Amino acid sequence: MASIADFEAIVGAPTTAAPVVDWNTLEETVGLVFPSDYKDLMNRYSQLSIDRFLGMLIAHPGKRDVRSAKDRVIERLSHLEADDDDSIELLDDEGERSLRTPFPLYPHPNGLYPWGSTQNGDDCLWLTGERPEEWTVVITDGYFWWHFPGSLLEFLVGALSGTVRCPIFPGEGTLEASIQEL
Repeated sequence: MASIADFEAIVGAPTTAAPVVDWNTLEETVGLVFPSDYKDLMNRYSQLSIDRFLGMLIAHPGKRDVRSAKDRVIERLSHLEADDDDSIELLDDEGERSLRTPFPLYPHPNGLYPWGSTQNGDDCLWLTGERPEEWTVVITDGYFWWHFPGSLLEFLVGALSGTVRCPIFPGEGTLEASIQEL
């Protein structure tokens, strides 16, 4: 399992202090407990952009009302709702297509929950479950879907080191080892 130390070994230590996240309030509001690797990342880095391509969604509400966090997430996911389709096109690591039933969306049990987005408009999501440490990564451009069977940090470290390739991302499907703290 990848750790925050593995991530920092690739991109470097943070240069800006991260805002304090009230995890208890946030988790109570959205009804989910977030994975520890995400909490570690958000507790160490301020708002983060990787390779000037992938932006991490900030976990804390800032000046916004934390009570509206759940509504904002539901609204953000609304464009991913299936249009009477009973299947989506899932890509494997080589870009081969297969059909599967659509993933449920938050707030449904085991629903997709956003953790980031790309400059191309791709959604970066977790496939949630009862145990946050077992949440996996789903990336979609709204048409094609790709599922990575590992944690957020496993995905990021793999994409940054070139061992994980997301067929939805441009080029080689990997990320350059550069970050910008916003």
